[in-house]
Amino acid sequence: MKTCFDAVLGLAGVFCGAHGRYLMKACAGSIALVALLSAMAFTPVLARADDVVVGVNWYGAKPNDLDPATQEANLTAMEKAGIHVIRSGLDPDPNKVIEFLQRAKNHDIKIVWLMSLQYPKGVRASPPPSGWPWRNPGLSQADPNSFRDVFGPLFARLDTLGLTLAAFELDNEINWIGNGDFPVPGKGRLLSLEDLSRGTEGQRIAQGFLQYLKVLATLKEMRDHLKFNQHTPVISAGLADSASAAQPFRIGGILVDSVDINTTLRFLRANGLDRLVDGYSVHHYPTSIKAGTKEGADLRLSRMMQNVFAQCGSSTGGKPCWLTEWGFNIDGDSCPVNETIRMALVREVRHDFGQFAQQGQLKGLLFFSWRDDTHAAREDHSNVIRCGSLTESGRLAIAPLR
Repeated sequence: MKTCFDAVLGLAGVFCGAHGRYLMKACAGSIALVALLSAMAFTPVLARADDVVVGVNWYGAKPNDLDPATQEANLTAMEKAGIHVIRSGLDPDPNKVIEFLQRAKNHDIKIVWLMSLQYPKGVRASPPPSGWPWRNPGLSQADPNSFRDVFGPLFARLDTLGLTLAAFELDNEINWIGNGDFPVPGKGRLLSLEDLSRGTEGQRIAQGFLQYLKVLATLKEMRDHLKFNQHTPVISAGLADSASAAQPFRIGGILVDSVDINTTLRFLRANGLDRLVDGYSVHHYPTSIKAGTKEGADLRLSRMMQNVFAQCGSSTGGKPCWLTEWGFNIDGDSCPVNETIRMALVREVRHDFGQFAQQGQLKGLLFFSWRDDTHAAREDHSNVIRCGSLTESGRLAIAPLR
């Protein structure tokens, strides 16, 4: 198919040709001008890297379930570290939500609210396999009316008090084991689009994805009627990057099935996702293989391009992505930490993130994770806080993107 630029040049050529050779010189200039104007008109406007929402995940206990003193201590430390956005699930108790959001606001911090799907009374999730922390009921059982019943009163309170959020994110990692529509154990397969249209497993997962869109439509409709959060972005569920993992995939020795990011987004977009969201939430933990080498850097960039960001941005007709989970570990528990490798890796991939941002493919960037001292027996190797203070690699990871 010809581009608009080709079409404009074609029309200019027809006009010049029709008026003979004595106009050729003048027409050459006209064609050049038309070409320049057309290129200006149809060249996509690049986004700015510093427009990307940068922050951190607060993992572990839901922060509004923690006692006020613990909330305050963490929010104070986050503010001191320059964090203005955190991603977290919240206990939907109205008083707990309002108190926490107000406390965060006092520290100039906004929340990417990781909201849970809701299910009819009596629906229960099957136990997760050993080595996996959670498992929800299947998406196919999610209920839009139950979602409205739980979150409607909360949204009304937000409007009354003028509390705004960084984003609404509906559920988490729906494209594999956390979604109860996936069988456990599975067969270690990456399901294709074709698989979603046939067979008991594939059709059930597809049915769940379609039901998910119904709840997402409810969230958007509720958001659209708010006063203070009417333009707060709605982003789809964070998707696990199973395509970058070793295949067949196992958790605790059990084979696990999944649908990769690209396939999940293609299916959801074909069924109306882009009318309902302002962005897609994706997760990616880059490999640390061959850190500090060009080969390793090329591998990390290639995986992000092919497995994570391929559906993101206007070049695909889609929405920008929010990388709501990413990060590298610092190996070992000794203090002080040796973060030479993580520092180099964070610096490397942030350069890549800047390129994705400039192309309009990346809108949010949230490192995994902040600390959870309440329930952790020891500091997690993924934390930005280690040995009681903010690491240099953590400081870089949560800095504004340039």
